[in-house]
Amino acid sequence: MIHQIFIAPRCGEPMLALTAVEAITECGLRGDRHAHPAHHQAPENQLTLIELEHIQAFSQASGLALTPDQPRRNLVTLGVDLNALCGKRFRIGEVALEGLELCEPCATFASEPTLRWCGSLHTRAACAPESFTVASSGSGMP
Repeated sequence: MIHQIFIAPRCGEPMLALTAVEAITECGLRGDRHAHPAHHQAPENQLTLIELEHIQAFSQASGLALTPDQPRRNLVTLGVDLNALCGKRFRIGEVALEGLELCEPCATFASEPTLRWCGSLHTRAACAPESFTVASSGSGMP
């Protein structure tokens, strides 16, 4: 399930928590810097996901507090093995996504060598309609 949704309107700005967001096919999440035409890059930058369990494991193992927004991923999942979705198409409610590649850990995770497994998943908005809504708190995933 989707635990939380985040976007960052500009690079380096704090992540904004949302309860729902419009996803735009082959673009990303409306309002996120990666969906803006000036910053639209490769498909793997359209949408990123991370498991809440990995954030919690990092905090527990390192003793460092890490909130769900700090890894700077768009969707925080709960109870979903994201590694298993790499290379596959999957749905979040009405949204069809494609897991393109595992993300390298962000600088926070990478700075702790024993926790480099705490990765996340790059995805792309893979299908029509041209836009759709992603909601948090109970949104279904496989």
